[in-house]
Amino acid sequence: MVGYDLFEGLVAAKSLKAICDDLRIWVNSSRPAMKLLRKKRSGSRGGKFYARAGTPSQAVLEASEDPEATKRRQQATFQPINPIALRHTPDQRLEAFWRHKRK
Repeated sequence: MVGYDLFEGLVAAKSLKAICDDLRIWVNSSRPAMKLLRKKRSGSRGGKFYARAGTPSQAVLEASEDPEATKRRQQATFQPINPIALRHTPDQRLEAFWRHKRK
C-alpha cells in the first residue's frame, strides 16, 4: 500500500492512521472469510470443512460469549456503512498521503 518510501512528520503519521482505520473498517465489514472447522484425512486424500462464510463483524454478532455492549457497539459502527464508497475512501486518502513523501 505504501511501499518503501520515506515519510516524516505528524501530518503524514495522522494521514497513514486515517488510511489504516478506513481499511480496517472496510475489511471487517465487507470482506467475507471462511473459518476452517476441521481437516479430515483418509489415506492419501484429505478434505477440509469450513464454516459458512461471513465477515468478522458478523462473527462478533453471532458469538454467544461476547457481551451485549460489544454487539451494540459493533452494530453502531458497521450498520450505516456503504462498502463501495468506503473502498474508494482509502484510495483518495492515499493520494493525499503521497504528498508527504520525503524527496
